[in-house]
Amino acid sequence: CDYFARVTETNDDGDVVCEYITESFSVTAVETPERPVVTVVSGELSFCEGDGEVVLSAPEGYEYYEWSNGATTQEITVEDAGNYRVRVADVPFDIGCSSDYSEYVYVESSELVDFKVQTANSSSDQYSVSEGQALQGCDSRTLYFYDNTTTTFSGIVKIYRDGVEFASTTGSNYSITESGEYFAEWISNDLNVTCTVVSPTFTVEILEQPEMPVITASGALDFCDGGSVTLTATAGHAYYRWYRNNVLLNSNSQTLTVRTNSGRYQVQVSDVPFQVGCTSDLSKGVEV
Repeated sequence: CDYFARVTETNDDGDVVCEYITESFSVTAVETPERPVVTVVSGELSFCEGDGEVVLSAPEGYEYYEWSNGATTQEITVEDAGNYRVRVADVPFDIGCSSDYSEYVYVESSELVDFKVQTANSSSDQYSVSEGQALQGCDSRTLYFYDNTTTTFSGIVKIYRDGVEFASTTGSNYSITESGEYFAEWISNDLNVTCTVVSPTFTVEILEQPEMPVITASGALDFCDGGSVTLTATAGHAYYRWYRNNVLLNSNSQTLTVRTNSGRYQVQVSDVPFQVGCTSDLSKGVEV
């Protein structure tokens, strides 16, 4: 409706002595909008950290929108966890004729662990398994699972061998006893969304520990100056390590010839370099 105001001034007798009529103006009665309902246009309300988004929408048909995160559009795209609500209006919000805020919509983002497979019980990157790395173990090889610097994290770890699920654990380590190509997968235990992190692929060769070697002598173990005896360890191994009186000798041969140094001789064997660790026990001693 259009309105105007008439202003009059009268004297003591009630006679009008001055009259003023304002310009006309209109007044529009604005209805308060109903409380809006937020709808999900696309995406899920629960997703993995850094791997999802959800589009939320308020009802159409209003001139003004105000979301709890400060957005002023009808639709918003949400990538962060949080609680979101909106209010609407047909006139600027400072006039005061706006709807109540909608109910909260809860967006959940499940945090991913910084999943690492380690070759030692240490969080140091020097022990982190890399793509294509070849590992060896004697009878078994223990791997350790870390979330950055800690072995305490929720979820389950699945171990795959040659592309097929091989085992699973909720523990912080696992001992592999069979050779093959491996990778590990962390899986969250969140009831609303399943998040995964996959390790690099690596190979494990499981070696058998050699049996304790036996030493045989080419002749008498007691002899005069100028004599000698040749000690021979069990054949068929790639590496040999001889000891005299528990002191390592500089020899990597199946045989050892003794000429002048009396003592107690032992030998240790391996099919891989000794630093790998898959070595036999020391043989029984032979006194020369």
